[in-house]
Amino acid sequence: MKIVLDTNVLISAVIKKSPTIRAVLDACRDGNITLVLSRPILQEFGRVMHKPNIQKYHQMTDAQISQYISDLSTFVELAEGTTPIEVSQDPKDNMFFSCAVESGADYLVSGDEKHILSIPVYQGVKTMSPTQFVQEVLKITR
Repeated sequence: MKIVLDTNVLISAVIKKSPTIRAVLDACRDGNITLVLSRPILQEFGRVMHKPNIQKYHQMTDAQISQYISDLSTFVELAEGTTPIEVSQDPKDNMFFSCAVESGADYLVSGDEKHILSIPVYQGVKTMSPTQFVQEVLKITR
């Protein structure tokens, strides 16, 4: 099974240390699920992590951010994420669908109810919130 996580989920993993998102990432680290990201997603994640208003929450240095991204890259499958897709009302969110479609992902996990989760399925890729994914796919209840 392959999943794509959007930037807000990746940021929440760092800032909120959410047990729900941790369960998703643990399943990916353990090899039970393949996490797929693209260069555009990793670039966006790095850019957001370096924003001063975000850095004040995670309090990571630039070197620590780079190391985190490097560590993340050790267990992800990398897709190009360059296939032009226009499905979301927010053009910036199309990169997540592009990555998911290119890689043959089963799920796109996001917290964006307005622009991503409002599209329940796109070209066979199901969108789910982290909580929904953990409960329905990983079958973990809290």
